[in-house]
Amino acid sequence: MNSDLLILNVIREIKSCLEMNFPGEPGVSEVLGKLEGVQLSPEAMIRQEPQLPAHGDVLNTAIGNIPKSRFGPLVEAITAAKDHLHWRVDRGLFYEGDADIGKDYLDGNLHCVLVGSDVGVIPHDDFLLGFFLLAPRLLYRDHIHAAPELYLNLVGPSGWRFEHGEWRDYQAGSVVWNSPNAVHAMRVYDQPFFSVFSWTGDVEQMCEVTPADDWPAVEQELREN
Repeated sequence: MNSDLLILNVIREIKSCLEMNFPGEPGVSEVLGKLEGVQLSPEAMIRQEPQLPAHGDVLNTAIGNIPKSRFGPLVEAITAAKDHLHWRVDRGLFYEGDADIGKDYLDGNLHCVLVGSDVGVIPHDDFLLGFFLLAPRLLYRDHIHAAPELYLNLVGPSGWRFEHGEWRDYQAGSVVWNSPNAVHAMRVYDQPFFSVFSWTGDVEQMCEVTPADDWPAVEQELREN
């Protein structure tokens, strides 16, 4: 199977996984509705040079930790396609350059946009779909964005909080739906954070950090434990 078909197969497997396993979860119907309008064919693709600028070992660990009993076909598709994908480190794509997002995030993130805008393999004006990776033991600081957002967490546990509230752990196979401008943060434990992510509208709006007094303490605790 050539690289085009391997990449398209990943998108199809994400769609199939959402349809089969998460039909009633908040936000899933919105993502599937957007995907219905996406042409998944080689003719629609924007060819990108394969790239893995950082964290290749972390990515491999994350993929290896995805539970195959639940996500077997998707794991196979990701494994086959990952070396053909264009992975990016977020240093200005989602945040303004002066955003106080933290060095740990800047040094420890990786994403791949499959559908959306001019950075996806399949272009779309108002929809993003891809993968998002965070290295272990870091805080993804509290932030907001106008885009409604779905996360399908492929590994776990990972810690989440909303509106600067209490932390709660989410396991592999959990779905998180963030409504527009809902404050949220994640903390990563021993395992890397690896998720399918999707923005279903307002994709041109940048993320904004929402400061919290406990960032230094949370980041220190993650580094020490």
